[in-house]
Amino acid sequence: MDFGKLEALAEKVRGASRAGVLVRLDEVWPGGEHEFVTLPAEARIPDIVEIREGEKTYLYSDRHMTRAYAEAAALSASGDPQRIIAATVRSDSAGYPRPTPVATFRGQPYYLSKEEVTAAVGRMRVSPQYADINQVCASDGAEFLFSSDHLSREQAASMAEWIAVGRHDNP
Repeated sequence: MDFGKLEALAEKVRGASRAGVLVRLDEVWPGGEHEFVTLPAEARIPDIVEIREGEKTYLYSDRHMTRAYAEAAALSASGDPQRIIAATVRSDSAGYPRPTPVATFRGQPYYLSKEEVTAAVGRMRVSPQYADINQVCASDGAEFLFSSDHLSREQAASMAEWIAVGRHDNP
């Protein structure tokens, strides 16, 4: 086992994680995924974590990146704006629960353009696969998306208003 090679890989992954970027395993480990994931326990580096998205495996350091962020970054790498938006909105609606600001998708780790988000949301409105994804607006015009499987329109609207307007008016 070449521990120097492993430590070099770990440093590369840590650096990428500090920058908010995942590392694709097949780009940094010439032996392939099977060889990497079957490394003996003594060769594993505790802070380097694997995460799968589709057929790809990514690495990140949990010293510098949370699992939730890594999952979002991996999902973003899929390149499918509708899937990215729907998965994030459903997760936010179910887990927090809260609506998701549409502006979220224009920043890290999604990096979708305003046009990509608008087009994806428009396609989602007419697709039965995304029938649960709905939109509400706060009084300041901020747009939010929510999953009706997890939030009612009234709940989403109230929370959107609080996130966009109300919390800024309260000390």
